[in-house]
Amino acid sequence: EKLAGRIVHNDTANTILLMDYIGKDSIAQVTLYKVPEELQGKALSESGLKENHNILVMLVESGTGRAEPANARTVFYPGDKLTVFGNYATISRVFHARERFSDQ
Repeated sequence: EKLAGRIVHNDTANTILLMDYIGKDSIAQVTLYKVPEELQGKALSESGLKENHNILVMLVESGTGRAEPANARTVFYPGDKLTVFGNYATISRVFHARERFSDQ
């Protein structure tokens, strides 16, 4: 089943992994294979994630493999892994992410 999913999706779909939940909100890891168009080239402070979607980006792990705290100047790139806090369904929708069930 996993192999079939990988063939169909070509491993290019953004993914979301639920890490924990607090009340109605969740901590999740989003892996960006493609940065959503509305976020491309925008600094976090210009993205509207917090203001419009109530999504807090806490950490960004880039190609270096080290997770760094997000700041106002953070820009997302393909391959980034984001640790975010917010409503799970909203996170999935905003980042165009499909669910994954294990750390792949």
